[in-house]
Amino acid sequence: MRRARSVAGTPRRSRARIRHGSSAAGTSAAVAFPSIGWAALHSDLSDRSRTSVYFKSSYFGSFNHSHADQNSFVVNAGGKPLAIDSGYYDGYKTPHWWQWYKQTRAHNAITFDGGHGQIVFEENNKHGPGAITLFEHQSGYDIVTGDATPAYGGALKKAERSLVYLRPNLILVYDRLASDIPRQWEWNIHALNSMEVSGANSTLCIEILGGPRVVFAQTDRFLAAPQGGNMRAQWHGAFVSKERSSSAEFVALMRVGCTTEPVTVTRAPSGWLLKLAGKTVSFEEGRADVRSAHRAR
Repeated sequence: MRRARSVAGTPRRSRARIRHGSSAAGTSAAVAFPSIGWAALHSDLSDRSRTSVYFKSSYFGSFNHSHADQNSFVVNAGGKPLAIDSGYYDGYKTPHWWQWYKQTRAHNAITFDGGHGQIVFEENNKHGPGAITLFEHQSGYDIVTGDATPAYGGALKKAERSLVYLRPNLILVYDRLASDIPRQWEWNIHALNSMEVSGANSTLCIEILGGPRVVFAQTDRFLAAPQGGNMRAQWHGAFVSKERSSSAEFVALMRVGCTTEPVTVTRAPSGWLLKLAGKTVSFEEGRADVRSAHRAR
């Protein structure tokens, strides 16, 4: 189990099965827009110090102002950015724009073989779309699943990610990946500060609970530095598989506030079973399900 801690083409049409549960009076705490591939999950919209999780897997791919960041996420809590979209806009098609800002490696998404990622529209005139294929909102949790396989332009046969948000502070991320040839897989995470620093309530601890053997590395360097003032360093981490493989699964747990709820992880015949915070979460063949622990017995 590896941990990190941080502060602070013509696209296809997207279709998703939407399931809504009851929510508190007023605006729902979570919503998905499958036609544009965005989802927003909040602990409590009325709370200014809420936790907010944003997920993207978009029909529009990396076209124009969009980036090559399908199946990516960001996390904010207590008014602070924890897991960030990294990089700066220092101009159109600058070295930083080409080598970092627009690329998958700049986002909390999957890359392989030393930072290779999704299609960038300006490189080959293809969109590289993703799609939100499932969204479920319930009072105690949300599930969102994205398929980014087309975004990798044929380099991968499968790139699916399910994110389960257990209110108020636990986030599970499950990736299923496959390729025709063995790859070294990279689970990327970005933050404003070093991922070994913590403080107050605005912390985010990340654990890889299941998947290939990995090593964690981080740097505060960009491949090409942005040009301009007020562009402070950011930190870029990755859990990198030690061996090459033609398929991989990652099960990651992010704890906002670095809380210490116990978790058990079991490898199931066709997926994973996790028990934490009074819930049983299953990941099976690209599907996610959440039940109360007593119902799962």
